[in-house]
Amino acid sequence: MLAWAAYNHFKKSGDLDRAGKLNYSKSEIVKLRAQELINATTGIRDLANQAALMPDAAARGVTAERVSQLTQTISNYGALMSTPRGQIVNRSTLGKEIAKDTAALLLPLPPTSSAP
Repeated sequence: MLAWAAYNHFKKSGDLDRAGKLNYSKSEIVKLRAQELINATTGIRDLANQAALMPDAAARGVTAERVSQLTQTISNYGALMSTPRGQIVNRSTLGKEIAKDTAALLLPLPPTSSAP
């Protein structure tokens, strides 16, 4: 998960303030709804984008490509949520599709060294 990769990067870099802002579990993110989900994932994206510019970030799983994928997912979700209810066939189906898209972004993290 990009949030955990960025969390790991900031923690190993000694930036505990930004690491603390990324301390989400997958289940916490899945429980978020509508605007809360957009706000949380936008914050994750913004911090991950900052991390992607730092040395060793790619080795810890934070890449511009993964940030771009998250940006696209946020845009797609926002567009669907702004669609009138009458045009959305089934909100539970929408939730399942978003969970599937999010799960597809959950790539295994590369092994990290124990040294900061």
